Amino acid sequence: MIKHYQSEFYAEPIEVENIDGDITVSILDRLERESIYTWYNIKEKSTQSDYINKWILWGLMQESVNKVLVLWAGAGAYIKYIEDHFIYSEITAVDIDPVMVEIAKNELKVETKNIVIDDVLQFTDKLVKKGEQFDLILFDIYGATGEIPKHVISEKLYKNLSKLLYSSWVFSINYANFFLKSYDIVDQERKKKYVIIHKELKEIFWDHFISFLSPESEGWNVSVSYNLDKEYNLADIKKEYFRKVKFEDIDEDDNLIENIILDEKRVFLR
Repeated sequence: MIKHYQSEFYAEPIEVENIDGDITVSILDRLERESIYTWYNIKEKSTQSDYINKWILWGLMQESVNKVLVLWAGAGAYIKYIEDHFIYSEITAVDIDPVMVEIAKNELKVETKNIVIDDVLQFTDKLVKKGEQFDLILFDIYGATGEIPKHVISEKLYKNLSKLLYSSWVFSINYANFFLKSYDIVDQERKKKYVIIHKELKEIFWDHFISFLSPESEGWNVSVSYNLDKEYNLADIKKEYFRKVKFEDIDEDDNLIENIILDEKRVFLR
């Protein structure tokens, strides 16, 4: 079944395809390329987006993940994954687009009540003033071209996020696809911008970070987690991950982390 939602933020309708509980939410970007916002199978409680599992992985490696902040809520895949696997987590989310939140509730059946429609910088300002803090912050914010919007790339926002985290915490950011060997000028320019963002974040979140490279059909997807308690090699990650997911009574499934590649050679920063 295919449904369409119209948002003021996109010229083309948002398409939601549901094949027996396997849901894909997509749009056409300004370059007429299909942009996938969400993959989620509500029956299997799984996602096809590798970086979501990597983010949750780092949350699992902390002592506890009681409070989670999701920037932005989007069509709800991150929220739904947490709801399905970490039932004791308290989730706060924000999104600028009420239509995306409508899709999350109607199609993915997201139950989280605390999803706020607001600008992310203004919202984090309010959270800082309230003295809120979180164990895990998931950052995945993109405009219609697949780039992080300029108004979101601000030192003030990232400093807000550093204030919103507990002392033992994880801030994870997903960088949209950039193609290391691509001849596409747009993607090469996007990559340069992401490297600049990454370096800015390192200054705010210190040097303790790790980059994941996730191989895709045409290039790489990058996720970065900042200010971990210690450095891990891949064997440590798998051991700790499986210990925690067993504790959470989730089946040990190699598919959840099979695509993890640590960026030990700093490929992302080249």
